[in-house]
Amino acid sequence: PTPTRTGYSFDGWYLDSGFSGSALGETTTLTADDDAYAKWTANDYTVIYDYNGADGSNTTTDDEYTTDDSDTEITLPTPTRTGFNFGGWYEASDFSGSAVTSPYTTSANRTIYAKWNAIDYAFSYNANSGSGSLPAGSVNYNYQDTVSILGPGTLSRTGYTFAGWAQNADGSGTVYDSGESFSMPASAVTLYAKWDAETYTITYNLNGGSGDISRATTSWTTGDGNFTLPSTGLTKTGFD
Repeated sequence: PTPTRTGYSFDGWYLDSGFSGSALGETTTLTADDDAYAKWTANDYTVIYDYNGADGSNTTTDDEYTTDDSDTEITLPTPTRTGFNFGGWYEASDFSGSAVTSPYTTSANRTIYAKWNAIDYAFSYNANSGSGSLPAGSVNYNYQDTVSILGPGTLSRTGYTFAGWAQNADGSGTVYDSGESFSMPASAVTLYAKWDAETYTITYNLNGGSGDISRATTSWTTGDGNFTLPSTGLTKTGFD
């Protein structure tokens, strides 16, 4: 007979349990009752890693395992991928069944596949001292998803004009207008309403009086300090 054994190759029948001498041929003539012993040789197997988009700890391309040799049991790598959590190694490319664990052994040459679970990153708008309702939009995105920027909705701020959504509360960094988009990074994102201070023109009506007001303040921008109104050199006959 030609028997089989998982993880081993059959190397013939021997009359000596120590497998000395030569293996028996396909037919054997005996002169007495005897026992024949099957000889087995442990197989070497190659395990190939399919990192499936990993961008870190992914330099080991394959490993070797020899049946029942504990010294060759495989410690599986733990790769990383921006924007994803590592979900384990699977023998099936569709990730069916259970993940395999370290130390890993196999009874066949095979490729194992890294599974990745996308991380949800929070996205939000901040009124940044404005009042009114913030725009409603998706609150969670995966890494490199496209985020479409919405308008200010009912947001307003006395003395200021809405000027887009900024990366930073002080209005610095990239500023996005309604309708623009960006690719979600591997982190939470908050965009802040950018407010441009309004400038107001100041006109003086002497209301029948006269005087020189050429040095009087003629404009004021929200956030500026108080200014002094002209009060000297103004006259109107019969009036204070």
